[in-house]
Amino acid sequence: TRTRTRTRTRTRTFSSPTAKKAENNKPFDDCTNQNNPIRIGTGTGTGTGTGAIKSKTGQSTTPMPSCTISRRHERTSENHHRHQLRRQESNRSLMEESCNIPNDDGEISVSDFLRRFRDNGAHFVSSAYLMSSQDNFNTSIIDGTLSTSLAEDVFTLVGTQLTVLDEFLEAADLATTEHDAVAADALLSIFRLVCCKQLHYGRTPRFLCGVESCIARANDYSKMQEKTSAIMRDIISQRHYNHLTWKAMEWDSTASLATETSEPNNPMEWDSAASLVEQEASRLADRLNLDAVEASQTAAIFVIQAIQRLDIPRELFGRHWEENLTNNEVAKYIVTVFGNYLSDIKDALASDYLYHQVVVTLARCTVCFYLRNFILKADRVRRSISSTRRRRRKNGTKSQEFFRSPERALMRMTHDIQVFQNFFQDASNGSGILSKIVANEFSILGRLLLECSGCAAAASQSRTTSQFGSLSEQNLEEFIVVVYKQTGADTDITRHFLSDVFMLMSGGDNKDWCVRDTVQNMKEDLDRIKESIGERNKDSPPVVVQSTTTTTSNSSCFCLEDMLAAVYEDRILQENTTRCGVVIGKDARELRKQIIRNVAQDTLNWGRAGLKSFDKRSEC
Repeated sequence: TRTRTRTRTRTRTFSSPTAKKAENNKPFDDCTNQNNPIRIGTGTGTGTGTGAIKSKTGQSTTPMPSCTISRRHERTSENHHRHQLRRQESNRSLMEESCNIPNDDGEISVSDFLRRFRDNGAHFVSSAYLMSSQDNFNTSIIDGTLSTSLAEDVFTLVGTQLTVLDEFLEAADLATTEHDAVAADALLSIFRLVCCKQLHYGRTPRFLCGVESCIARANDYSKMQEKTSAIMRDIISQRHYNHLTWKAMEWDSTASLATETSEPNNPMEWDSAASLVEQEASRLADRLNLDAVEASQTAAIFVIQAIQRLDIPRELFGRHWEENLTNNEVAKYIVTVFGNYLSDIKDALASDYLYHQVVVTLARCTVCFYLRNFILKADRVRRSISSTRRRRRKNGTKSQEFFRSPERALMRMTHDIQVFQNFFQDASNGSGILSKIVANEFSILGRLLLECSGCAAAASQSRTTSQFGSLSEQNLEEFIVVVYKQTGADTDITRHFLSDVFMLMSGGDNKDWCVRDTVQNMKEDLDRIKESIGERNKDSPPVVVQSTTTTTSNSSCFCLEDMLAAVYEDRILQENTTRCGVVIGKDARELRKQIIRNVAQDTLNWGRAGLKSFDKRSEC
């Protein structure tokens, strides 16, 4: 019953003007060659800041990766339109035939019609979602947007269901009450079915598996939302069942349709059935809008993950970054890659609103990416200290992972953040709201990283460990409260984060232990602040969240609180385990022995049951 056509696959690569001149344009996935790690800049401090990739010897190597969105399975408009019409016509005829099968008397009952109406709708809509997950993306010839056939397939079936419903209501000789009940039941089943399938398939990795798939799905869901609104307007204004009104209707979840009742105290009653249908349609439209925003945000997450697969994380905060890259080449390289992606994403998206969602999410991902690499550097320093502690006691040397000059490292970070902020301000395209959001995101990064690093650098100038240079103890406590509020009101995360900053910027002079002790002594005050924040949020009006990620790994890419919790989770758990000491170790050993005994007993029982069943089969 399905029509399949063989299409020619053609891949088109989108690149920047500089990268188009290169002979070998490789996608980001092919640029993770560990045998030839990239080096940015010449190492002499005279770089031009254009983002050119240099080797360790200063010679130019492979040009910048140029692939952003790969248009796969790009069909011509005529062939795709012909294939789509054949498939929609086949589904329409099958649905009409299956819904209108008469009984022995030559007529179809209301209950049979509604049952077939629901069953066939569920079958064909599920097939439409599954067929659209085959990664067939279509590029519009008119505006260049990227999409799939999901919206056309689903709402062609919805239109067919409405046509079948109209024909049945015209042919059936029903009373007014039963006529309205059948129409309301059918309309509600349509919107609830599409909403259920969207909840089941809309955010799965099968649909959101890359940048281009996320952009295509965002356009699909936005188009489906528009079609939902258009169908609702058509139902209210033009259809002959636009007069749906009841007083005291009883809806049984096990019955096939609503029945009239004369009980005045019936809890399930509506002033208008049309309002109930409108609520379901509005619920579907809201779900599609949320999924469109989710898909656009996931596209930005895939962009930052492509950066993480490169050698950029090893370049940031390294010795080469601190001493040789005087023009912030790493940050300029990152924003150049972002520019290549965003230029193609803007052309492929059908809505400026969704493009703004991509820009905002990518800005938040950049903040989390930059801060996360700073914390990972601190983690490498701690491991280096623990592994070379004896060696340093013998020869008196320090770890090579510390910043040699905290002032110079602070200047590099300041200029990096300025490069990022200027890029996203330019990507805002003059939108005042978007510019304010970008400025707010990078101001948080400035407060957490730059101000903390500045205080730590000032503390490193002090010769005593009890004083923090120009920062008094009272000012330090006030500063800890500010950081505590920005990091999700978690005492452990605040303590570990400030400890990492002071350790890197002070060169391992035990300034971090003083900060840890200060935060630990303020725990009661910080807990009271957390309670006041919770009460304030409880009294404030609820904020409508547009989209929420379903996985912690995705949320840790652009949510600062989730990123800090994910980075420090193992360290906090290890610290708590060390405090408990032998008790946890003993309990863990007893639990392990109990699990082994249970598994052995279950295996033995399963083996005996298998032998008994085998003996019975042998006797038979």
